[in-house]
Amino acid sequence: MPETILNVDSISKHYASTAEILPVIKELSFSMDKECSLSVIGESGTGKSTLLNLIGGLDYVSGGSIEIFNKKIEPMTESELAEFRNQHIGFVFQYHHLLPDFTALENVKIPALIREKGEREAEEQAVELLKAVGLGDRLNHRPFQLSGGEQQRVAIARALVNKPGLLLMDEPTGNLDEKTEETVLKTIWKLKEKCKISLILVTHSRNIANQADRCLKLAGGYGEFI
Repeated sequence: MPETILNVDSISKHYASTAEILPVIKELSFSMDKECSLSVIGESGTGKSTLLNLIGGLDYVSGGSIEIFNKKIEPMTESELAEFRNQHIGFVFQYHHLLPDFTALENVKIPALIREKGEREAEEQAVELLKAVGLGDRLNHRPFQLSGGEQQRVAIARALVNKPGLLLMDEPTGNLDEKTEETVLKTIWKLKEKCKISLILVTHSRNIANQADRCLKLAGGYGEFI
């Protein structure tokens, strides 16, 4: 029997301004099993990134609930959410958000050190992941010394250093050329299997979306599986 690790139960999200209430997501429900992959597609403004932010606890639902690894995230305080994310969820965004003054190795180590792992353990895990993404010879390079694809692979390694059960990716290849995109995508799918993680990937590309186990299309605030 598959193990359900994510349950999105009738969530909605709206933003209020002085003039009106803008609904972004309406009554969306779905679940996700352990080690599965889900792609999320839709036109700009349909709530794809909003959905990732809600699942990752970076934003709050207006209604409904989200349960991850049998824990509802709505009642959590900011500090509890931060700790939960550090332990269970990895993030990769369209822009890598690497710290410019730190090497690739140091960038990947930081989340492990925040989790209070020892220096040696953090470094060993970081080196292993950087080698896994093909950057074993770039450990001491700073972001400005790396190509766009290499920087994004560092970001992927950083997202996985604490061995999260769920990886959230928002257009991770959106800023890359076609050849580099292919390299990064191969890295993503290889590490998904190696690390036995569940993956939610937001993309504008149907070709990329079709590589996932399931595809959720958002439109008009609603979602349907296609």
